[in-house]
Amino acid sequence: MRDWYALPMTENRSLNQQQQAAVRHPGGPMRIIAGAGTGKTQTLMHRFLYLVESGIRKDRILCLTFSRKATQELRRRLLHQLDHGHGSLHVHTFHAFCKVLIDEWNVADRRQPLRLLTGSELTQFVLTTIHAIPDDELRAHQGAFGREKLAGNLLTFGSQTRDLLMSPDDVDAYALHAEPAPGRLHDLALAHRRVIDAMAAAQVYDFAALGVEVVRRLQTDADLLDRARKRFDHLLIDEFQDTNVAQFELIRLLSHEACPVSVVGDANQAIYAFRGGGSRYLDGFDTFFPGARTYALDTNYRSGQAILDPANALIRHNPGADHLELTAADPARAGVVTVVQTANPALEAAHIARTILELTHRRENPVLYGEIAILLRSTDRNSAPIERALAANGIPFQARDEGQGNAESIRDVLAALRLVCGPAQWRDAARLVGKRNRDTAQMLRAIEAAVPDPDERDALLDRAVSLSGFPSRQQTALREIRQLSGMAKQFGEREVPVALYHAMLLADVLGETTDAITTSTMNAFIAQANAVADAGESLTDLARQLTAGYASVPWGPPVQSDGVAILTVHAAKGLEWPVVFLPAMIDGEFPLPMKLDADFDAETLGDWSSRGNRMPTEQERRARFLCEERRLAYVAMTRARAELHISFPARTREGAPASMSHFITEAKLSDRLALSSQMSDDRPPVSTTDLARQLRTRRNAAMTTDIGDESMPARLAGLLLEQAAANRGWAGAKPLLPRQLPMPFSPETPIPLSYSQLRIYEGCPRQYFYARTLDLAEGEESANITFGSVIHAALNSLNLSWQQSGQLPSDNQIEAAIEAHWPERGFQFAAQTRQLRVRATAILQRYFAWEGRQIPPRRPVLVESSFDTGYGRHQIAGRIDVVLIDDNGAVEIIDFKTSKWTSSSVRKPAESLQLFVYDHAHRLENPEALPTVAFYALRHDDDRGFTNIGDWDPRQIKAHQHSEDSRQMLTARLDTLLTRLEANDFAPRAAHDTCSRCSYRWLCPEGTLV
Repeated sequence: MRDWYALPMTENRSLNQQQQAAVRHPGGPMRIIAGAGTGKTQTLMHRFLYLVESGIRKDRILCLTFSRKATQELRRRLLHQLDHGHGSLHVHTFHAFCKVLIDEWNVADRRQPLRLLTGSELTQFVLTTIHAIPDDELRAHQGAFGREKLAGNLLTFGSQTRDLLMSPDDVDAYALHAEPAPGRLHDLALAHRRVIDAMAAAQVYDFAALGVEVVRRLQTDADLLDRARKRFDHLLIDEFQDTNVAQFELIRLLSHEACPVSVVGDANQAIYAFRGGGSRYLDGFDTFFPGARTYALDTNYRSGQAILDPANALIRHNPGADHLELTAADPARAGVVTVVQTANPALEAAHIARTILELTHRRENPVLYGEIAILLRSTDRNSAPIERALAANGIPFQARDEGQGNAESIRDVLAALRLVCGPAQWRDAARLVGKRNRDTAQMLRAIEAAVPDPDERDALLDRAVSLSGFPSRQQTALREIRQLSGMAKQFGEREVPVALYHAMLLADVLGETTDAITTSTMNAFIAQANAVADAGESLTDLARQLTAGYASVPWGPPVQSDGVAILTVHAAKGLEWPVVFLPAMIDGEFPLPMKLDADFDAETLGDWSSRGNRMPTEQERRARFLCEERRLAYVAMTRARAELHISFPARTREGAPASMSHFITEAKLSDRLALSSQMSDDRPPVSTTDLARQLRTRRNAAMTTDIGDESMPARLAGLLLEQAAANRGWAGAKPLLPRQLPMPFSPETPIPLSYSQLRIYEGCPRQYFYARTLDLAEGEESANITFGSVIHAALNSLNLSWQQSGQLPSDNQIEAAIEAHWPERGFQFAAQTRQLRVRATAILQRYFAWEGRQIPPRRPVLVESSFDTGYGRHQIAGRIDVVLIDDNGAVEIIDFKTSKWTSSSVRKPAESLQLFVYDHAHRLENPEALPTVAFYALRHDDDRGFTNIGDWDPRQIKAHQHSEDSRQMLTARLDTLLTRLEANDFAPRAAHDTCSRCSYRWLCPEGTLV
């Protein structure tokens, strides 16, 4: 039966006795130990609702989670249950909550708005700072490559030290204590202090610095701490087993007798020690919060007992706190567990592909591709043969690789680029030459043994030296390296994109067998090279940009939401699938061997800091590392609902004998071991009959999907491959008809909406279906959208300053706001960037000059005001740009428009559904108010140099105050839209001017007709 594989727990399932006891905890601090699949989110949600029913306003409860996904899921569930009164929900990640606090404090103190550095922008900031350190101050990281390596280490190390609340002085002491002879830790501590100072000077933060700043201010400002504590009456903390020092200190500061804390966690799932997280605060909760009550949830609603039994057996080998014995809620759902050994990793991948085909094509209980996950300890080490096997068998998949920066092809290209544009380095040239010839690679290793100093080896490439000290074959290897280096220098004289192309040839990544992953990555490199050339920058600039940003380069095959998921166990935390494969279960892969280098280990840092500057012994580190690996295996096993398939090869990738992971023995599964019957790699490709069966199975499963099933969007999105095939005229593919699709709304389901969603639906219901129901991402943001976002962000900060001070911002303040929010990237050409920056500044200067001429004068009362307002039984959310009030008490609700307005693009406030929704939300909070509503166009078609023209007016037409007639007209229009949504009316509204711009025209049957 299909429902045997469906998610068993729903939001309407009644709570069991354990959950009810936790939900109804009478008061004081509380700890909930919630095992895997025991309904943690359900319990947390009902605890929130119980507190509200007990008289606590929803905006007086702070709920902190560890991921945006968890935050969004909890908010969604709560919004379905709560009314629209009593303010907004405070459900945040730790980082988001810290940002909210700092933003509020900066406005109150009249400081510049917070600027957060993430991704490649943060990497570039660190690289730039480290490149500014004089050579004579560094001990072990000389040259460009050494500095880049130092930057890579610091990005991890710096985040860890801030999570542990270690000051630069603490880091200096650690470097001196852990490495008495100054070397790389000396450099790391020096670079750490320089980056901290540079961030302070530039008034920028990274994610880790957010928590440090909040804790520092609360610890040093008693008045600020008192105000922060008075904001909430209860704290709810999710995934408490992953709390680091800074996060726990924030919780401790905010909680007090009148604001108790309730935490949810499971020490068995603490798998983020490398980030400084750990279960010490969960385990010792009653010590930190005396009088705390503990509740345990051990009834598992996810997995069959056959899956839970080995998971229970495995985790019992970890010492420490008592381990929950998970019991399946439904004894009839036994589950399936297999353990298979193959000859080598390639045959293991072939076995997995064959098993997936059998699962998806079997007559009873066929499984959809999107219901299968392959979990790996390391995707960088183990995913390649699996991806090749799935592709060869026509199995769609989506690979999520956290180790993109370690991809072989990327490292090869970066090595070639360094040869092309910088001083020749031994390791780069040797990497590329050795890659082409195994014998040469062996000779190069012999040279490295003979010349251990890297600088001396680099010198072999840069000057003529006598080669008589090396055997003749090694001399040949040296000559190959020198020849390659000379060839690379010639390429460096070409144009930037051409030089990059030759670097790719040197790296040998453009062969006929190049896979889709590498092709996608190289295309991204070429696009960046073109942008660098257009900006007038050099090949060296390109090399530095790619080195800084390669970890976030678009990577992987086209994502198909109905494909098999390939991801790490860390990334799978919090997720679940009916079928889970756990390959490469050999000692040395899972568990991985412990890295002996403790210098950059977060747990070692934490131990050193908390144990009075005592370093842990190697034995302690090994035991701790093995416990973490065992918890990872436990998490991997408990992701499976119905089937868990474990496999391992008899030999490693290098051909050495491999040993079955002792985790399999500890889980009491070694007696289930079976040998794969597949003894060769020769398998015929999937036939056209198999392909037809795939499409038919996918279609039938999606058409019968329950609208309440959380996996419905993924299943529906799986139909898009067939839809696109039909629209492109592929033989055997038929377009889908609207009546064949299951509908997302039912009569009793409240619909959460925003104005933007209403706008999309009113424009074309089918586009709404693709964008919101199937959750398909639209295209990348254009330069115009980026430009508008900058203006809105700067305008928001300036309006907040105006609201706080009562004074209109000066031209200097406007320039500073544009500077603070201007992206380093986002525009294609340097000239375009300069022009748009001048234009953005002039736009805002002109607008505030116009405000200064208004009589009577006015001031902001609300800025960027969010609302979640009820409309009948539905919920409409949005954000109002600004609400102004003049000295006579007249109120105006304004929505700023940054696109260019012409005489043909007039928007009438009296007919705007958007402004009507804003007016409705404002009047719910202020029933006596009779506001006017207006669009303010900050750009006009007659702009000439953006001068402060005396008759310039940002209002396209006169602002409108709704009459009873206009309210009735707009209410009827909104009711009509909601009625059609309730009826699941997603008929397309085809028109040439809308379809030609639609992001989904490639898959919509109507879109192909215009």
